[in-house]
Amino acid sequence: TVAAGATPGYLVSILGTTNSIAGAGATVFNDTGTVTLNGATTFANGATHTAGGATTIAGTTTATAGNLQFGATNLTGTLNATAGGVTTSSLNALGTTDAVNGGTVSTGNITIADSDTLTLAGSTIGTGSITGANLVGGSTPSNVAFNATGAVTVGGPVGTDIGTVTVTNSNGADFQSTVNAANVVISNTQAAATVSFDGNLTVGTGMTVAAGATPGYLVSILGT
Repeated sequence: TVAAGATPGYLVSILGTTNSIAGAGATVFNDTGTVTLNGATTFANGATHTAGGATTIAGTTTATAGNLQFGATNLTGTLNATAGGVTTSSLNALGTTDAVNGGTVSTGNITIADSDTLTLAGSTIGTGSITGANLVGGSTPSNVAFNATGAVTVGGPVGTDIGTVTVTNSNGADFQSTVNAANVVISNTQAAATVSFDGNLTVGTGMTVAAGATPGYLVSILGT
């Protein structure tokens, strides 16, 4: 446990190449300053930092058991909590290939760096809006992929500067607002489940809907 202390705005940085934190319960960062985790960092029973400043991940942070619960999160690498779940209040993906793997995944609003592909994988996945960073010279748009055994829910708009939106698998995917991307790819969804675009769908280059392993799934495009 990292106590708030009399001056809770202090910072915590764990910068080793391999870091292992044991304990019977979750590691709780109560400081209201930032937390930085570099390298391969493993928490035996999860970690929580929601008290204040951002959590910055540069490498792979794993909860062997339990959950990873962070506030605003800057990610260059991977978050793993497949035995529990990953929760962030917001997610800023900054690498070239970033990933969040959880039993459940809940991210809040997402911003993805130019040319980065963010993959979200879990039993259920929930996000807010998803946007790419403003394109700079020579950069390509940002991409996002969903791979779920359960439901995928995207609660806010998708776009701008989004290259490809991929539904690798789901037991239904609900894009509850507008989607604006160069490409939309649906690789598979469980039979009789629906991939639904509730708001206006704008696809600049192409849309691919594969038969997949369970070709009886449904697709709904419901915008005005």
